[in-house]
Amino acid sequence: KESGRSKFEEFDRFIAEKLAGGRWMIAVLRLVDIHDEDAVAYKAFYKRYEEQGRIPLFKIGSDCKLFLVTPKFTRARCLGGYISSYTASYAVILLRAGTI
Repeated sequence: KESGRSKFEEFDRFIAEKLAGGRWMIAVLRLVDIHDEDAVAYKAFYKRYEEQGRIPLFKIGSDCKLFLVTPKFTRARCLGGYISSYTASYAVILLRAGTI
């Protein structure tokens, strides 16, 4: 269930600040479509967010959040070393260090 939306600039700053503090870490997972109908539905979903300049946020737990970073936003400075394709979408999982 979606728990919010973050403007691109806010997302970039938020992740960078969390990582700089040393108490948080991120896992970046590249998303892949399995079926054509999935790709169509997903593209319609993420285009809505890209048009508004926002990144969907899903709260997984008290110490874990998932951001869905679509192709338009993969150039975020805080993700520079984690992104291998600027045309793919990524699940960016922010979690408190030591929780896994």
